[in-house]
Amino acid sequence: ELTFFEPESTHGEAIEQTASFLLAAVAPLAAPGEPATPATDPHFTPEVPGLTDKDSIDNWDPPFPYDASRVRSTPPNNQDDRYWKEHRATPKAFVSLAAGQKLWQSRFGSTTTIRIPATQEANAESVAVRLRAAISPSDLGFVFRPIKRSALTAAQGTTAFEGLFIGFSFFLIAAAVMLVAILFQLGIEQRASQVGLMLAVGLRRKLVARALGREGLLVAAVGGAIGVGLGVGYAALMIAGLNSPSWWGGAIAAPFLTLHWESPTTLVVGFLSGVVVSWLTILWSVRRMNRLAVGHLMAGRSSDVGELGAPTRKRFSLARWLAAAMLLAAVGLLVLATQLAGEAQAGAFFGGGAAALTATLLFIWSRLRQAPAKSAIGAGRFPLVRFAM
Repeated sequence: ELTFFEPESTHGEAIEQTASFLLAAVAPLAAPGEPATPATDPHFTPEVPGLTDKDSIDNWDPPFPYDASRVRSTPPNNQDDRYWKEHRATPKAFVSLAAGQKLWQSRFGSTTTIRIPATQEANAESVAVRLRAAISPSDLGFVFRPIKRSALTAAQGTTAFEGLFIGFSFFLIAAAVMLVAILFQLGIEQRASQVGLMLAVGLRRKLVARALGREGLLVAAVGGAIGVGLGVGYAALMIAGLNSPSWWGGAIAAPFLTLHWESPTTLVVGFLSGVVVSWLTILWSVRRMNRLAVGHLMAGRSSDVGELGAPTRKRFSLARWLAAAMLLAAVGLLVLATQLAGEAQAGAFFGGGAAALTATLLFIWSRLRQAPAKSAIGAGRFPLVRFAM
């Protein structure tokens, strides 16, 4: 009967088990000083610090619990201590390979060592050469890995902050585009008489629009160049404030932030994007001004009265239908956002907001462009609202 600890247990607990075996034979022990036989080789037992390096059982300090009272180490009953001093860690019993694998296999495998009897042909050097030729290091888990590249890849994270920040800034970008359109349109309206004079002397509308477009492109390019410089300076100022203990240093754990961009290409792309968007907005404003009648322009009037191809009832109806469709889309996206999670939910949220903004702008445009012929006379708040619109 053999009592042993389970090779694996939970919570670090040592659990004892017992197994019974049938004695098949007894191998004689080699006397001290005599060569060990295959059955009495003390090197069968692996080196265990605190156990195999001690000269006496009384000095044992093994990494596992054991009942020292069961060890016979005090004379005259010191058989276990004498056995240890004479034969060291020579096994006291052998079991079959199948029984050992059944009782002591673990998640690390079912075999701890492979023993090759030494002969004249099979010495340590020849066996090592044959093993290296037969086994690839990669089969044993020895491979070269790009540790630095893997660490940098793992540190990148999974959130695409570029798209996230663009989504947060979408309404700001749209507001900036509309502001550019309004400012340039106001500038052209102040020059309505000049535009009307150029058309009156025979210049074609396309030529006038082209001249105004080039002028707007020059203004957009100069503004874009100044904006890129101011943007970099603003970012550097924000980072300096976050790194400064006297400013906003308490907002971060350590002053490690630095100003970084991938390459000058990012600045060029930002500059070109801003110029192109501004130029297209300016062209739209020029096209709208270019549709006004020459007489109204000569008189310095830049309103929609007398505009060539003024909005019709059909266009107002289409705008209202589009506003209703965008409003329904906004409601649907907001309802859908409650069923989603993560980036999909954020996308539905931003999409719903954009649709609601578009619907509101279309509705207000249709109301403002349609000249009401009804009287605003009446009592209460509604006539005041109509009068304001």
